[in-house]
Amino acid sequence: ECPPGFIGHDCSVEVKECNSHRADLVHSCYFGSECIEADNEYGLLDKFCDCSRAHSEDGAFVAGLMCQYTSSTICVDDDKAF
Repeated sequence: ECPPGFIGHDCSVEVKECNSHRADLVHSCYFGSECIEADNEYGLLDKFCDCSRAHSEDGAFVAGLMCQYTSSTICVDDDKAF
């Protein structure tokens, strides 16, 4: 069994609990991503995982609702890089 804050077959994936304001939406933020409050697409305040500073064990960028997927590409906006 993994210690609190870690999951995986070798307990190497760091996770942080990220409870939404909605009781039916509870998830964890993977790979050191941070749980932040932000407006969702409907203009409602909710909690999400910010993947911008998170990386997998091999240094790859991550993406997804919980930052659980390794990104194969990096998107670049005119004003900022992700």
